Amino acid sequence: MDEARKDELISRFRDFLEADYDHNSSPAESIDLFRLFAELTALKKEVQIESRQLKTALEGFQDVFALLERTNQQLSEDLGLERRRAAEMLNAGRKPVLLDLLDIHDRLAAGLNALRNLGPASFLFKWCGKEQAALAAVRQGQEMTLRRVLDILAGYEVRPMAVMGCPFDPKTMRAVGRLWDKDRQPGTVVEEIKNGFWLGETVLRLAEVKINRESGDDDG
Repeated sequence: MDEARKDELISRFRDFLEADYDHNSSPAESIDLFRLFAELTALKKEVQIESRQLKTALEGFQDVFALLERTNQQLSEDLGLERRRAAEMLNAGRKPVLLDLLDIHDRLAAGLNALRNLGPASFLFKWCGKEQAALAAVRQGQEMTLRRVLDILAGYEVRPMAVMGCPFDPKTMRAVGRLWDKDRQPGTVVEEIKNGFWLGETVLRLAEVKINRESGDDDG
């Protein structure tokens, strides 16, 4: 190789080294990658900002939801209280009428019991079948009327108490006497003189009962 050719190659190589040139990518490609990196960085910051804002909003919503839940619970409690008060006021207004109906019930029940105990052996009907048929008709009518009164009472949430054989409870019963029944526990109800009744969940009328004594001594 002659000297002129050698000098030319050295000069071209020097120019190559001194040039600001990336042999792996073009200037246009370098600019695009830088722009992409910048855009990704900006997007990351926006996502971080949006995440913080979303977190703040969710925390705010949680506070709102908790407040709404507490408010709804309080409203439900207040509504339940007002309903109970209204029911108590309504029952207080109904109570005298319902007690009158219970008095009618007692009279009908007593009359029906007397009719059931009146049989052919009675001196009134022992010699005539027509009187016995009349007695049966009257008894049937009494039964129908008594059922009708009980249906009316049930429509107002009035129901009879079940006290026979139960321990004496002064909240629902009134003791009017004592009996002795060796087959029952002392202090339990052995006879129901007058039915007790509930009005919803409250006592409308106490049951009048006789309770079992501690021993077989005479009633005091």
